[in-house]
Amino acid sequence: MKNKFICLICSLMILTWSQAQTLAVPVTYELSYSQAIKNLPGSPSPHHKVLILGSPHFDLSNNASDWKPKTEVDMLGSKKQLEIEQIVLQLKAFNPTRICIEWLPEMDSLFQKRYQDYLKGTWQLKAGEYYQVGFRLAKMMDHKKLFCIDNKPKQPESLLEIDDWEQYKAQQSEASEMATFDSLNERFNHYVDSVQYLMSLKNYLQFVNSEEMKAARKRIWFTGLVHAGNKSTYAGADLTGHWYQRNTRIFSNIKKLCAEPEERILVISGFGHASILEEMFKASQQFEVVPISSVLN
Repeated sequence: MKNKFICLICSLMILTWSQAQTLAVPVTYELSYSQAIKNLPGSPSPHHKVLILGSPHFDLSNNASDWKPKTEVDMLGSKKQLEIEQIVLQLKAFNPTRICIEWLPEMDSLFQKRYQDYLKGTWQLKAGEYYQVGFRLAKMMDHKKLFCIDNKPKQPESLLEIDDWEQYKAQQSEASEMATFDSLNERFNHYVDSVQYLMSLKNYLQFVNSEEMKAARKRIWFTGLVHAGNKSTYAGADLTGHWYQRNTRIFSNIKKLCAEPEERILVISGFGHASILEEMFKASQQFEVVPISSVLN
């Protein structure tokens, strides 16, 4: 009996030692994480190029933004007209096949009528960037038309239920944080507005399309106001989502214009859209985003 017990103990010790030796042997796998990333499927080379020109709205009467500059820059004056001509010449180097403007598709027939009249010399360009830059460049490129690509989604129900937005924000647990946000937002917009009177139009376009500016605008969207609401309303989050919904629809409208194998699309929009649209085009497998800094230099 004693010998059997000793044999059992020895067997267990040998088994334990054997398992320890097995665990000590390094395990070799066939694929590293970098190779797994490299082999990701579904990453074809992009077919189309897109250039996004984020612009201040030249015509304040058609500016539907929450923030409106205090003073309107005279884009029809001789100095700005010369600057616009130089910008259009630089944009020509992109060689766009289609030019998109920030207007609803329902306005397409009106804009095509105006463009045709402009080509005939029977309609004079107004101040809007879609005219001053879009129409001029389209004529220079011998384009037959421009494309209206904007969209205005319905407001979320959570926002329609709020009668007084300021009162609603004041009742939130994050009221002080949102007040800080509002103050920051006001200072930010005032600064962005004020510097345009100290810069050439090209320099201002370079400024509002810079990576630093786009990052700053995005930070504002995700600070303060986005948190307004409670676990049932999420009004601030819905407002932010509504802005993304609009831009996602604009992105979809632009994609639907790609009738040729390799399109070169110029998008002229308010600069608030630029960072989000650029983010979407970069995420798509079908587009290469051309930096505006490589054209306006």
